[in-house]
Amino acid sequence: MERFREGNEQSATELFRRFAARLESLVQSRLSKKLARRVDAEDVVLSAYRSFFVRARAGRFEVDEPGDLWRLLAQITLNKLYRSAEWNSAARRTQDREQGNAADLGDQAIDATASHELAVMVADQLEHLMSQLTEATSHVLELRLQGHDVDEIAALVGRSPRTVRRQLEAIRSTFAKLAGSETEDRSPNQPERASVRLEPHKTGASALRLIDEVSAERRTLDEFVLRRQIGLGLTGRVYEAFDKRQEKLVAVKVLRKSWLADRSLRERFESEADIVARLDHPGIVRIHGHGESPNGGWFIVMDLLPGGDLTAHAGLSLPVEQAVGWVREVASAVSYAHREGVIHCDLKPANLLLSMDEHVVVTDFGFAQSRETLGRHACIAGTPAFMAPEQIDDAWGQVGRHTDIYGVGAVLFFLLTGRPPVHGSRVREVLDEVTSQHEIEGVTELRPDVPPQWVEVCRRCLRKSPRERFQEMDELVNAFR
Repeated sequence: MERFREGNEQSATELFRRFAARLESLVQSRLSKKLARRVDAEDVVLSAYRSFFVRARAGRFEVDEPGDLWRLLAQITLNKLYRSAEWNSAARRTQDREQGNAADLGDQAIDATASHELAVMVADQLEHLMSQLTEATSHVLELRLQGHDVDEIAALVGRSPRTVRRQLEAIRSTFAKLAGSETEDRSPNQPERASVRLEPHKTGASALRLIDEVSAERRTLDEFVLRRQIGLGLTGRVYEAFDKRQEKLVAVKVLRKSWLADRSLRERFESEADIVARLDHPGIVRIHGHGESPNGGWFIVMDLLPGGDLTAHAGLSLPVEQAVGWVREVASAVSYAHREGVIHCDLKPANLLLSMDEHVVVTDFGFAQSRETLGRHACIAGTPAFMAPEQIDDAWGQVGRHTDIYGVGAVLFFLLTGRPPVHGSRVREVLDEVTSQHEIEGVTELRPDVPPQWVEVCRRCLRKSPRERFQEMDELVNAFR
């Protein structure tokens, strides 16, 4: 392989001769008599070698152990075979043939729940998708198709697992758009296509089951030992726990039993894990998975952060520079989330935790809105004293990025003064004040030593009208700089 990469064509011939006959025998062993009449084993092997040589010349493959090269070529060849078999099955389809062809490859045939028409569409779209990807992203997709899990791919490409998940999510989104355009073009008499999901090629599974890497990893509660409660909120409790699989301490957030009957809240709780799993930023808590306990309770597993939240650090004794530095970190993390299509909707000191080195990490995306959910779920939830007017009364406009800008301003106000920007003895009083026309002032009155530029930044973030705030989080980040 090294000689081939250097341009020695004789080495390519050697690679072909060494394995071609074995690969052809492998293909023939997987074909029934029916498929053997339509699928030529030699053509499959030649196609596999073409793909192999293109990627090998680009340095995509590393062969370290005896047998690795054979396993690699065999996997590529079988992928080609399964796609060819499924295409031929789709090309000449009757009810009898559809059932018979599924048995031709045994458990290696396409999923019985997917139509052969869909299989052809997936194959065509996959080819189109691959042509649009960058080399690095294409490599991630290839590894996924070969059956590697996220951690294995991360190790092979030298990236973090969360970065790999983000790349697979981007691939899924691109693929979904392609599938959507096909569906939009169908005539009224055509049946709706099933939604296309890509999932890994596992041993004995169809090569056209590509990737399902949208959601966070599913875990079971017996993988954790709950040690002590470290947090309590409206919807759930947070426990310090020992992860027996990863052999480290983590935080496990468990949905309150009283909320289990609320379907929308259960869905929101589960979507929190999926939303955060695709975010890869040092200022955003990492999600390690989620699942359902035997008694039907939902839980999320995330990083355990030892420094507590910012509530205990606020007040007149906190240096202005420290407060501004922490809030700048919050704004930077949330700006990244906005670029990824996620709006937090519940920024407050209790949701901002300190890492071991005292950097701020944003957590609790339970009320977050994504591109998919924006406008579908109301954001009338959270702590009233830190909520933006549009979260309570849509007369102020729709929830959007400007909602988090208000939240950042409310956190800065709290850290500098020791109290939220709006307060009252009753929740109704607080909500009425938040949605009133009265602009929020008071930083200077409560803390005269705050420099004017930070008073102005705070005031502008907390403007009641979203149009009068900073319009993008990056603009606020630049103001902090």
